[in-house]
Amino acid sequence: MATSWVEVCNLALTALGSQPITAFPPTDDSQAAKLAQACYQMLADEVLSAADFACAETRQALNADTTAPEDPEWTYQFQLPIDCLHVRGVSPATDYVRSGNMLLCNEVSITLVYTRKLTDPTLLDSHVGSAIAARIAMHLAPKIVQKMDFTRMMIAAYDRALLEARMADAKGKRKVSGSGRTANVLLDQRVEEIG
Repeated sequence: MATSWVEVCNLALTALGSQPITAFPPTDDSQAAKLAQACYQMLADEVLSAADFACAETRQALNADTTAPEDPEWTYQFQLPIDCLHVRGVSPATDYVRSGNMLLCNEVSITLVYTRKLTDPTLLDSHVGSAIAARIAMHLAPKIVQKMDFTRMMIAAYDRALLEARMADAKGKRKVSGSGRTANVLLDQRVEEIG
């Protein structure tokens, strides 16, 4: 588990053979610190949106906006939370569509299940933190190392890290059902909702 975004960025920078940074600018005014600060949050959001990682899942009850949607197919619209990166689903189970920062559906109140932006790196699962570091390294490789072969290596390293994070996360979403067999919790929930 990472203790800071600087630590996550240092995983990336050391993979590139760069000196670690001590902080983000203005405290550390090095080129590496500037490059890392410019990209880490956007790339963290990208990785968190790449799969339904448990460490970034949250739920929030929403009430319909007072303004009706312009699209006549939908009765209600909901303002998405400011930290919403990716909508995973709603309860009760119903059809919906995301439109910008609004969610449109035909239920007057819902519970939104979504992937949230994580600003606190201590909430990251260690595999997810490693995947974010690998993504940062992949992004920074052309700027720091400037060798295409090395950039290709960083792309492959990110692909492996993301796969490992997905596999580790999937293990945490398994449970033993009453019948003694192992089942995916998310799949169980969808089956229950469909009915």
